[in-house]
Amino acid sequence: MVLVLASGCSFVFVRSPSRVGRACTTTSIPPVLDTVGTLALFGTGLVGSAFQAMAGGGNRSADLIIDAAFGGAITSAISAGYGFTVRSRCVDFIADPDAEAVLERARAREQAHALVVELHQRARTAARDDRCDIVKKLAARLRELDAAFYEAEVADDGKLAGCLSP
Repeated sequence: MVLVLASGCSFVFVRSPSRVGRACTTTSIPPVLDTVGTLALFGTGLVGSAFQAMAGGGNRSADLIIDAAFGGAITSAISAGYGFTVRSRCVDFIADPDAEAVLERARAREQAHALVVELHQRARTAARDDRCDIVKKLAARLRELDAAFYEAEVADDGKLAGCLSP
């Protein structure tokens, strides 16, 4: 029962590099413990199932313990996968001497792309409402923000064509 309660320690103890103000986790101890717990719990479930089958079944308490063992094994396996993945990201993050700047640039790119997509959607809504003045202003802003997106998405957008054609 202790193993079931201890399963998932990577969820509790492993920290991602994106968590502001906290150091990320570089140790493999939590995911390794989760892996050991997975194997122990799965083995407990198998042994319990075998004994239950040999005894002819029908013992509700044994069934609950077997179910708890298999459930804990699943939780531990998922936690181990999470722990190893996040630890790997942390190690990569620390290995890059400019990691903070890289992370900030990635966040800025994501935010800029979200803005461009939002403006494109607003232009499509304005075109649907026959507000070509707004479509032209938004299209100009989109071209200024992201010329490649403009050429790939906006310039050939059939919903905007009526407002953007000369």
